[in-house]
Amino acid sequence: MKSSAIVPVLFVLSLGFASPAVAQTDSPPWYAGVGVGRLNTDFRPYYTYYAGGTPDEYHNEGHGLDVEFVAGRRVHNSKRWSLALQASAGINTFKWSLDIPAEPAALEYSLPYRMAVSLVPELHLGRVSVYADIGGGLGRVHQVKTTPDATVSRYDYDEMRPTLNIGGGIKVSASRKVALFAHVGHVRHFGVEFDSFSNMTGMLPVVSKVEHVTDSPRGTGFRVGLITRF
Repeated sequence: MKSSAIVPVLFVLSLGFASPAVAQTDSPPWYAGVGVGRLNTDFRPYYTYYAGGTPDEYHNEGHGLDVEFVAGRRVHNSKRWSLALQASAGINTFKWSLDIPAEPAALEYSLPYRMAVSLVPELHLGRVSVYADIGGGLGRVHQVKTTPDATVSRYDYDEMRPTLNIGGGIKVSASRKVALFAHVGHVRHFGVEFDSFSNMTGMLPVVSKVEHVTDSPRGTGFRVGLITRF
């Protein structure tokens, strides 16, 4: 974990060990909250060419602010363990981008929003608890290549794709109904596959396939936030 993420984790932990324990079994079963942090996106498009030739793979990384909303209900609760069913939705507005003057062309890749349902097992250690987050859902993948030259390949892929979501973190109960959390999560999108096109020159314009592209975009993030129980 990077040093920028360690400071808020230590802060959350210090709150937990500085105060008396709050009984987990007495807290309400429903909860909702929000977390804010940094998301790193990772695209690895793999290009094969309809005209033949050696395939190419690229590694494109972006990062920016990400907000995630969570809501759930504990379906099992004891003094030491609990299990919750949770729904989440994340959103961001940043993009990875690249200009290619030689073609000319411009690329923009983003993972602007996602939603998931997950199981959250949690180990309670007084005020402090440690949890895992395992589930799946859907996430939007937008990969676009634009060009002013009709003979240069272009594409605009914008689809919701299935995701695998895994993560975990720590929670600190500030009161019976309020808790702070620090979370590390990873989401992977599956089934991204599309073609690029260009216009052939000649007396009659013909649109032809140029490249076949596959990818499994992923995002890894860290965030801190607050939940309230009701």
